[in-house]
Amino acid sequence: MNKKRSVYISKIKKWSRIFFFGSDDINFFARQRQSAAEINYVPLLTTTVIALISFFFLHVLSEWYVVYESIHHLNFVLMSVTILLFIFEMVYLRKHRKYSTVVYYLYIIVCYIYVILLGAVFMPTDVSPWVGILMCVFPTLLFTYPFFHYIVNTIVSVIYITLCFIVKDQTMAIRETIITILALFCSDFATLIVAYQRVLSLKANTRYEQDSRTDDLTGLPNRRAINLRLNNAHNKPKEFIAGMIMLDVDNFKAYNDNYGHIKGDEALIKIGNVLKIIASRYNIFIGRYGGEEFIVFVNFINVNNIDNIAKEIKESVKDLNIDFVSNPSKEKQLTISIGVARTETGDDALDVLNNADIALYQSKNKGRNVITDKN
Repeated sequence: MNKKRSVYISKIKKWSRIFFFGSDDINFFARQRQSAAEINYVPLLTTTVIALISFFFLHVLSEWYVVYESIHHLNFVLMSVTILLFIFEMVYLRKHRKYSTVVYYLYIIVCYIYVILLGAVFMPTDVSPWVGILMCVFPTLLFTYPFFHYIVNTIVSVIYITLCFIVKDQTMAIRETIITILALFCSDFATLIVAYQRVLSLKANTRYEQDSRTDDLTGLPNRRAINLRLNNAHNKPKEFIAGMIMLDVDNFKAYNDNYGHIKGDEALIKIGNVLKIIASRYNIFIGRYGGEEFIVFVNFINVNNIDNIAKEIKESVKDLNIDFVSNPSKEKQLTISIGVARTETGDDALDVLNNADIALYQSKNKGRNVITDKN
């Protein structure tokens, strides 16, 4: 009975997280904030263009018909705001898409204020569909936590229904209430479905990207991920690399020849596990450069500890005690050689990589199982 109850509770928790967050992993959006902002930019741009066309036609109609005269100035103000927003999107937001979601919400609030005034104040004797239309169209385009939409939709609905009962007659207010409540439920349901589908799609893409950048054997970032990191360091200042450590397993060919490739793969897996722990401890990037060679990108926060990191890597591999009785070196276990380089003034990422590589081969020439600091 307790087992069934725990299963039901687990399912309720899971679907509650999906309902409020669009995913059973509530930290997913936090990790994918940049992706969400990228996705939200195109709907924001599309919405702005559609809104601009709509406001233009309303502005033209307000010039022709007396019934629209009362909203002429209000419409002109919102059309002007939309034009400025479109220019802002094309000039600034196109290069800084991380602000797309915030800008979209601000614009939605402005539009909601417009349609609330339009429906409740300027059309007191008519049923206005605009609040319902906005609730069913705008929020479903956004890629954010669904509960944000629920909150915004509910607040807008309460404000609009309250104004309708204050400004309009009771029969008209009841009609508006029914329409608004139906629109609220439709909007929330559509928001849940759209967010859930987008989460599944983004998770699938994220998983594919991770798989394509992960070494199958060790689970560390592979050569493709390393190259991307190097390119980012060259093109983006935020990806600045303060130093590099290159390490190579000593006499690994001889180890494979003596123990076989299966044992060799097992040794690399053990080394990879140790490197993952160190990468997590210092919050640094460690990848498999190729074969038995690995690379460490040290950030500016840990650059003063770069020698300690190199020593910890060397000692951690030694502590694995991987037997290598026929080791050509004096050690009877598997060891590594390490090269360390720091970024100097005028160096780019490839310069630091080259210096670390030179330091590594100096370690090899010194007899292996040593650390050489190029600087």
